[in-house]
Amino acid sequence: MLMLLLSFFLLLERCMNSHLLRRNNTTYQEEKRKEMGRGKIEIKRIENSSNRHVTYSKRRNGILKKAKEISVLCDAHVSVIIFATSGKMHEFSSTPLVDILDQYHKLTGRRLWDAKHESRKTMTTSK
Repeated sequence: MLMLLLSFFLLLERCMNSHLLRRNNTTYQEEKRKEMGRGKIEIKRIENSSNRHVTYSKRRNGILKKAKEISVLCDAHVSVIIFATSGKMHEFSSTPLVDILDQYHKLTGRRLWDAKHESRKTMTTSK
């Protein structure tokens, strides 16, 4: 009997909420949708430099975290390199970058790193 009363009151409360929401010209589903999740943003350059830096930092950390997660969860070979406008570099590589570049070259036929880069590197370090 107690369960029946409880069920009745829950149903009555739902009907009252539904009625109040309809009176405000909004359905229950629309109200729930407003509560859930984040709103979409327009993808365009953020003009305020402080806000832009904060957004860059948060999204950079999110991308690097996702790269680590997919490499661990799926045993995928992942490499991410991000350059800030300041020139600062952030990177993650689940395996040596040279191995990933070689695999990329084998699959696409495009060479991203040549011996000329190596000779340039040795020239600058030998000075």
